[in-house]
Amino acid sequence: MASTQGVGAANEDTVHVSPTGVVVLDGLSAPKGLPMGCVHGTPWFVRQLGTTLINLIGDDEVSLQEALRVAITEVNDLHRDTCDLDQEAVPASTVVMIRERALCRGHRPPTDSLVACRTTATSSRRYATRQ
Repeated sequence: MASTQGVGAANEDTVHVSPTGVVVLDGLSAPKGLPMGCVHGTPWFVRQLGTTLINLIGDDEVSLQEALRVAITEVNDLHRDTCDLDQEAVPASTVVMIRERALCRGHRPPTDSLVACRTTATSSRRYATRQ
């Protein structure tokens, strides 16, 4: 994984890999001057979200959209009692998920992340999107 540390003391990006999937998270630094509503911080958030997502996308019956919805809910529940999640500045991240299935590959790219994957020894595909 190639990643550049943001403005914080810890890297806010993470990658989780399983035999059938990949989750890439690009954590977003809180804007200066806004009170942070979370005592855990963005690095903690992206690690929790990534771990939850890689476990959820292992189930082919769960869509990638549903996996993301469930993961965000579960991670929010982990710190709802200790953090003010209604503040303007709370941990956030872009997410890329790729899941290999028997007959096809599913992917859900975010706005500014890129994943390149080799599908055979002689070809590769790139999935990217920008807004």
